[in-house]
Amino acid sequence: MAITRRTLLAWAGGAPALAQPPQPAQRTQMAQMPAGALLKPDEGAPAFARGRWSMQYFHDKDRESMEFGSLHFSSATRGLATAVRYKDGEPRDNLALRTADGGKTWLETGIGRRPYSLFVLDDANAWIVCDNRLLYSGEGGAGWQRRRLPDRKMLRVHFQSPTRGWAYGVGNVFHETSDGGRTWKPVKESVDLKLSSDNTLLSWLEFVSPKQGMMAGTSRRRMEWNSYLPDWMAPERSTRRRLMPGVIFTMVTGDGGETWRPVTTSAFGDLTKVRLRDMRGASLIAYDDGFDWPSEVNALDLRTGGNEPIFRRRQIHVTDMALVGKAGILVAGIEALGRLRMSSLSGRVKAIYSPNSKDWYDMKVDYRAEGTFARIARVGDDQFWLASNAGMILKLGE
Repeated sequence: MAITRRTLLAWAGGAPALAQPPQPAQRTQMAQMPAGALLKPDEGAPAFARGRWSMQYFHDKDRESMEFGSLHFSSATRGLATAVRYKDGEPRDNLALRTADGGKTWLETGIGRRPYSLFVLDDANAWIVCDNRLLYSGEGGAGWQRRRLPDRKMLRVHFQSPTRGWAYGVGNVFHETSDGGRTWKPVKESVDLKLSSDNTLLSWLEFVSPKQGMMAGTSRRRMEWNSYLPDWMAPERSTRRRLMPGVIFTMVTGDGGETWRPVTTSAFGDLTKVRLRDMRGASLIAYDDGFDWPSEVNALDLRTGGNEPIFRRRQIHVTDMALVGKAGILVAGIEALGRLRMSSLSGRVKAIYSPNSKDWYDMKVDYRAEGTFARIARVGDDQFWLASNAGMILKLGE
């Protein structure tokens, strides 16, 4: 199945693991494991778990809605976001928003085309990948300059400095730049990957140090369905789909991106995100509705290459995660209301914290918070925000 524009837009919202994901025999064992009830953040819970996510921004206007895509804070006061504003259900404005007061107020700038993703290097330098366009700001989002993308299927960029960076997205080939995105060249090792480019998504790039980093992705043929009905109108169709195995792969560098080494393994699901910190990490895998659970978080041990599943729930679709402190992890996602967990229907925003990857606390979240996905933004271990695509930004407080 070739990549369609609709698929490209869906993938842009969402990417890696240093070790292999669980194999089929291990998944059978995991399916029989009791998930365990989520703990309430009572007086005996860790201080972080007792925090409350309060509504900080809510676009609540007649006949309008705001769909947040990306959110990032470079300091406790300065943040950037991308969004699409709708009027009477139709897209009206594509926006970059900036705040200088920790998210209490936001200033809007029109950017012309639909934003796919946002990368923020520091208070000054930021990039937005739009539909076949790259925008750069050296003014903290106050103004944007047009730069070029190496391919119209690029969905994300990652920069280590204002000049050195990479662009990636649909297809196995990713590109590098040494002049801030004015010119690009393909990374040789990605060109040599023996994968079907039409079915491949490079979904995330993360560096744990200036030298050590990882590009991750999935190559998998996807079923096409002839019915004109959306999944939410025919849930039995979605939940009975035959799962399609594929290849999860990583491209690892130990010299700051000068060379890359590929590692591949066969698995179900899409590797959508990775978080690395010191010598530990976490990877996020998303599954179709036909699977036993919609998503799975795995703990990564960068010393040994170990990979252990730590969180999955049948009714919670995890869409983001953050490593907290030396051993904690925060996951954010959506609580599904029925069997169709991956549909476009909104659900409650969930924030769940574990101090040890074993005990999980269901944190208090404003009852109004809903959407189809949630994103985490942070500054160190002291400041955390959540954005839902339903026009809401929440901040963690006491």
